[in-house]
Amino acid sequence: MVKIISSVENVRRDERMRQDELARLLGISQGHYSKVLAGKVPLSGKLENRISSWLDEQGRENKSDAKSHRIRELTNSIRAQCMELIQLANSD
Repeated sequence: MVKIISSVENVRRDERMRQDELARLLGISQGHYSKVLAGKVPLSGKLENRISSWLDEQGRENKSDAKSHRIRELTNSIRAQCMELIQLANSD
């Protein structure tokens, strides 16, 4: 399931879509989408199917080679770590 979440986020960012835009297309609220991404709410089979269908419609999931996919994963990881570092530095 983690793979599909990272795939949908990579495509969403590549397409410069906001979370609320994609959430609307998937038939859910932006808040619910955000909670699924954060792991606060489990990814349901129904939503997983909707995401898979959307990815197929985009024709993007299969076009990415392994190297590009890994670069996006690392970029997202670095971005998340930077945000955490900023939050830690600003807390107190």
